[in-house]
Amino acid sequence: MSRARSIIRIAPPVLLAFSLLGSGLAQAHGEASTDLDEFQQHLDEYQQEVNQLSSLLDGIVDDYAADTDAAAGVDAFVEEWEEVGYHLVVETKATPLYPAIWQGIVGLRDAISNEAPESDVRAAADDLEVALWEGMGGVRLAAANPDLVSGGGEEQAAETPHDTIHHIEDDLDHAVEDYADGDLAEAKDLIMKTYLNRFEGLEGDLIEQDPKLVVGLEEDFNARLPMLMDDGAQVEEVQAKVDAMKKQLERAEQLLMEKDKAKSEVF
Repeated sequence: MSRARSIIRIAPPVLLAFSLLGSGLAQAHGEASTDLDEFQQHLDEYQQEVNQLSSLLDGIVDDYAADTDAAAGVDAFVEEWEEVGYHLVVETKATPLYPAIWQGIVGLRDAISNEAPESDVRAAADDLEVALWEGMGGVRLAAANPDLVSGGGEEQAAETPHDTIHHIEDDLDHAVEDYADGDLAEAKDLIMKTYLNRFEGLEGDLIEQDPKLVVGLEEDFNARLPMLMDDGAQVEEVQAKVDAMKKQLERAEQLLMEKDKAKSEVF
């Protein structure tokens, strides 16, 4: 696979998406970052991180070819992806390009778990690398055109974890209704906004208690559910995915409520 790319082209539709969606819809894992306000100063660091992630992809493909544990390599890739500063900045400054990276992760994970031919696994890794570099291109675009992206997303009133989870579940139901009515764009837009404006605010507390739960829901919001819709799945199949997500959200609510209870007992 290729290495650092000095020229990254962003198609005109993506420029429009930036102007419509804005940037700071959420902070990764609910954490504020002073560096994020000056992300233009860290572009070289983000590019190095994309290079590191690309190297991990090379290792995953090599492991698969050698019939070793490539699935564990994907898990390690996701851990690294969650930790690097590039993750946060592409999520908040190049938001329209963020889901494609998760979809690439899911595509690679599924190719490995389905024991696809080595060529298919390599192609999936290549697709993911392309998504990573397109995200980097979006970040550079945002850095060069600060007026192109708005300063923030929708403000959500303070609410309990129970209320937030309830609103997320309602939004997912409405997304299924939109999909059933034939409004694919509206359904996917609602899923993205729900993830960015609601679920992201819960991640900071959740990831400390159950990181696999968080990663699974991130994949569902950003990849598996919208990909089902893009594939024209039956409404019943889409609803089944939402129902499975709700079970995970119930687990998330339980963890958050337990944490709040423990905190109140301490104080």
